[in-house]
Amino acid sequence: MIDTILFDLDGTLLPMDIDVFIKHYFVELATYCAQWGYEPELLIDSLKKSTIKMLHHDGLKTNEQVFWDSWIKDLGPSMLQRKDDLETFYLTDFIKAKEGTKVEPLAKELIRYLKGKGYRLIVATNPMFPKVASKQRVKWAGLDPNDFEEITTYEDYHYTKPNVKYYEEIFDKFGLKPDQCFMIGNDALEDLAIAQLGVDGYLVTDYLINRENVDLSTIRTGQFSEMVQWVKENL
Repeated sequence: MIDTILFDLDGTLLPMDIDVFIKHYFVELATYCAQWGYEPELLIDSLKKSTIKMLHHDGLKTNEQVFWDSWIKDLGPSMLQRKDDLETFYLTDFIKAKEGTKVEPLAKELIRYLKGKGYRLIVATNPMFPKVASKQRVKWAGLDPNDFEEITTYEDYHYTKPNVKYYEEIFDKFGLKPDQCFMIGNDALEDLAIAQLGVDGYLVTDYLINRENVDLSTIRTGQFSEMVQWVKENL
């Protein structure tokens, strides 16, 4: 019996063009770090490389450790001294990256409905951001981070989407089995990867990402409003 709903964040609960958002994010972070003498272009290049490292590692370290190992290698050990300072960035200038996002009014209604039904709710966003950044993005969506049992972040996870070990890590952490869970996302590759473990789901098409041209003919799909209606009728 399904009792846990996993939501993707970017492009699902938080409407966005992911490429526009990432561009704004990298530029704002590089600009912020320039105050410490780092060249913006070098920093953006290192950000991209360090982000890719999180996508392709053996899981022996957290994504946070992998990211910072790579970043420090490029920018020098002095960058590590700025780690705490970067939290201020996510509480201040990071808001400028919100330009590429919107609020989906039905998202708040859906979360209220599911909580009222007693479902456990998890934001299964790709854990490549620090906790403070992911909580901010949940707030951008007009939602309360406290409504979710978990928001997956790079401090706590050792894998990223579409690696199924990322989803297994969630299951292990919360004592979940695939038949208890339902996934709602917008990325055919990353969010449907959980289907390999036997989890059913819904692919939201408002900001659909299907870079690998995954065959969606047998997949439950629809716009966010259609998904909300389906959930109310079937869960």
